[in-house]
Amino acid sequence: MSDRSQSNPHGKSHHISHGGKPGWDDSRGSRSKSDGGSRSRGENNPRVAIPWYACQIGNDFSDAPPGHRYLLYLPFWKDDWSVISSGKQKVLKDLGQLSEHAKKIMRELATRQRSMGLALGAEVIDAVSISPFATGLGWEHPNENGFSFLHPYGLPYLAGSGVKGVLRRAAEELSLFGNEGSEAMAGGWTILDVWWLFGFEGAAGAIWDDKSHWAEAYRRHRSGLLNRQDLPDFLRNLGILDKGRSLEERLGMLEAKRRDLSWEGALRFFDVIPNLWDRNMDVDIMNPHYGDYYQGKSSPHDAGNPVPIFFLVVPSGSKFTFVVDCPREQKLPELLKANWRELVRKTFGHAFDWLGFGAKTAVGYGAMERRSEAETGLQHGGQQSVVQTRSLWLDKKTEELSSKPGVKPDDVLRGKGLAEAVRAIEDPALKKEVLQDIQNRWKEKAWWNNPQGKSAKEAKKIYEEVAREIER
Repeated sequence: MSDRSQSNPHGKSHHISHGGKPGWDDSRGSRSKSDGGSRSRGENNPRVAIPWYACQIGNDFSDAPPGHRYLLYLPFWKDDWSVISSGKQKVLKDLGQLSEHAKKIMRELATRQRSMGLALGAEVIDAVSISPFATGLGWEHPNENGFSFLHPYGLPYLAGSGVKGVLRRAAEELSLFGNEGSEAMAGGWTILDVWWLFGFEGAAGAIWDDKSHWAEAYRRHRSGLLNRQDLPDFLRNLGILDKGRSLEERLGMLEAKRRDLSWEGALRFFDVIPNLWDRNMDVDIMNPHYGDYYQGKSSPHDAGNPVPIFFLVVPSGSKFTFVVDCPREQKLPELLKANWRELVRKTFGHAFDWLGFGAKTAVGYGAMERRSEAETGLQHGGQQSVVQTRSLWLDKKTEELSSKPGVKPDDVLRGKGLAEAVRAIEDPALKKEVLQDIQNRWKEKAWWNNPQGKSAKEAKKIYEEVAREIER
């Protein structure tokens, strides 16, 4: 689940093109008479494109993660297998609901990514989205907009290749425009650092377009590269040897032969699994007002009939944990061995402030801000967000106690049984963390000042006793 120098596309989903057998009623999972007894499926009763025999297990996929429902079990089809023209927003809203099973997988994947990063000595950056996040909108899909889901889990994710692309652009901006002259060479990013860490991809890049301001910035930057002691080593790695040539000549050879040269960068970028906490995916809308003009059918005017386009998003306030490590650190020059972490942190800061991640960043999507690990749980109230610590122990204990039939997570959260389990925790630091999270969750639901029911009142007494015990 990582990307180094190549794209990491978790393959495009292939939709099942065959569906219900003639006379088969998908919605009821039972055979009906061929004389018209089956219910017609139109705009208000769309069907799922699955093989006829699969309908025997029913047509309820509510427990499936959103990616499976969006790519495999999408109720978008009429009886003639044409796409419904209305009701798409409701369908997307429904399939964006995360079951408890999907939330559990999401939490554990994100936790595993973080633990793996820490074990590898990677740079781990925690952030929270401050606007909706979308990615993979260009994938082909009956909804006209795709979305990137991580297979086989069916959960939204940001591919490591996408992280690398944003950070590379941020590093290039910092190297060519963020600093000037000797200051950049002494302590900040340079384009040579970008090549060492992100790789050399001479076949593409704005710096090679003679008419762009990027190319002009590179020309200003170029003279400083000749003073870098590690430039000869980098050129040697690309196969541009000395052979009596000056360093200026060898750099010129790199520029002339760039399309045939490549170098794998030292950094590795992990996929990112957003943590939505207890929320679901959301639906946003694009409303193109000048469709006929864009299609070359008319001049632009305000009398058109725009057709809304709905698409899935990860809601703002979701946690993103970025993991970047350097498995080829030993191949770096000594200066970069010591500084690559600091450079990566600066790059994330620039990306958070100016670029964003995912799709539609030019119109405000994918904006994020860095938070510490303890700050990446959010309690939402109106337009304000209050930082809190989210306890994995509490999530798992709540799931364990609510696994019995008929027991809801909210009943467990305000119940005496959970309070007794908290009181029995032996680790003082863990007990304090869990108690703080419980208080935050209770306050979010307006329970703390007015607990309802005998069990909730007894639970609050226990929590108050635990709080006094911690203070002592």
